[in-house]
Amino acid sequence: MELAPGTLLKQQQYQVKTTLGKGGFGITYRGIDLKSSRTVAIKENWPESGVRQGTTVIWPHHTTRKQQQEELQKFKGEAQYLSQCIHPNIVKVYDWFEENNTAYTVMEFIKGRLLSDLFEAEGLLPENRIQRYLMQIASALQVIHAKNLLHRDIKPENIIITAEDRAILIDFGATREFIAGKTGRMTAILTPGYAPLEQYSVTSKRGAGTDIYALCASMYHLLTGQWPPEPPERYPADSLIPPRQIVPSINPRFEQILLIGMARKLEDRFQSVTALMQALNSIIETHNAQLVFIHNRELLAEFSLTSDRTIIGRSDLNTGSVHIDLNPLVGNETVSRRHGQIYRDGKQWKISDLGSQNGIFIKRSGQPRFGARITSPEPLFSGDEIAFGKVRCLFQIF
Repeated sequence: MELAPGTLLKQQQYQVKTTLGKGGFGITYRGIDLKSSRTVAIKENWPESGVRQGTTVIWPHHTTRKQQQEELQKFKGEAQYLSQCIHPNIVKVYDWFEENNTAYTVMEFIKGRLLSDLFEAEGLLPENRIQRYLMQIASALQVIHAKNLLHRDIKPENIIITAEDRAILIDFGATREFIAGKTGRMTAILTPGYAPLEQYSVTSKRGAGTDIYALCASMYHLLTGQWPPEPPERYPADSLIPPRQIVPSINPRFEQILLIGMARKLEDRFQSVTALMQALNSIIETHNAQLVFIHNRELLAEFSLTSDRTIIGRSDLNTGSVHIDLNPLVGNETVSRRHGQIYRDGKQWKISDLGSQNGIFIKRSGQPRFGARITSPEPLFSGDEIAFGKVRCLFQIF
C-alpha cells in the first residue's frame, strides 16, 4: 500500500522517507522538503479497498468518478481549514496538491506521542498536567471557532504531546463550518464517549460547546480512567459519575469546570472557549509561560518567560542586554530598549510598561481588537495577544 522510501512528489519537491502510520482513509509518511531541507509529515489520501500500481492509486471499481472527486475535495478541504488556523497548539499545514490519482497534504512534523498512547503507558495523569493540556487545546479552539469552524473530533488520539510537554491538536478531517446556535445539516461523525448528544443527529444546533464537550470528556477520561458514558445513556437519568467520586483528591473547582463543559444540553455548557479559559485561569498553577512572535499570521519564534521577571526590549551596548531581545524581529524599530516586563505576582502573571515610546497593547483572549495603551500593570491570561509597539506576540501558559 505505502509509497516506497525515496519516492519523489510534486516536481521532486518532497521525498518520502518512512511510513509513520496507516488509517482507514490515509497513510502518513515522514518526508523531506528538498527546497528547504525541512522534515515534514506527508499525508496521502487512501481510498477504502484501493490498490497501487507503481505510485498510482487505483480506486475500487465501484467508486464513481463523482465519488472520487468528492473524497479528494473533502481531503483538500481539511488542509484548507488547517491553513486558516495558525496557533502554537495546532499542527501547521505547509502545502496540499493532487498527484498519483489521489491527494496529499504536507504538514509540520511533530516529534512526540499521542496523548492516548501516553495515557496507556503512564496511567492516570496528574491533575495539573491535565489542566495545562486542557488550557492549551482550549486556546487552539479559540482560533478554530473564530473562523466559524468546529473540529468535531477532539479526543486523546487526536492530540500529540511534544517532548516539551506541549499539546498539539491534529486531524481536521471532521472539521466543518457552523453558525453558533443555528440548526444545520452535518454528517453525524463522532467518537463514542467524547461526542455530545447533538453530534448524534444530522440536523441539530451546534456551537462552541460541541467541541468543549469533547475536550472536557477527553480530560475526564485521562483524569479518572473512566470512559464517559455516551450521551444517549445519560437520559433520562444522568449516568455521568462526578470525577471526585472516582478520584477524591481532584480539586472541586476543576471538577465543576469539567461537569459544566460536559453538560448534557448545549445551552448549559460554557458558551465560548473564552469562558472556559477564564474559569481555568482562576485555578491553574504553573510557572511556565512563553511569548510566541506573530507576523503575517505566522508563528515564527518562541521566547520562554522566567518565573520572576522578564525584561522585553532591544539589546544595546549602552543599556545592556534584556531577557527577550526583539531586535531581530519585523517591527523592532517601534520597540524601546527596555520596553516592558512580564512577571509573576503570586499566582497571577502581569505585564507593565517600562516607559516605552510606542506603548504596550493587549488583545484579550476572544476579543476582536486591541485595547488602549496600558498605563499600569495589567494581568495576563493564556491566549492574550500583546503588541510591543508593532511587534505582536501571543502569551501562553503551558
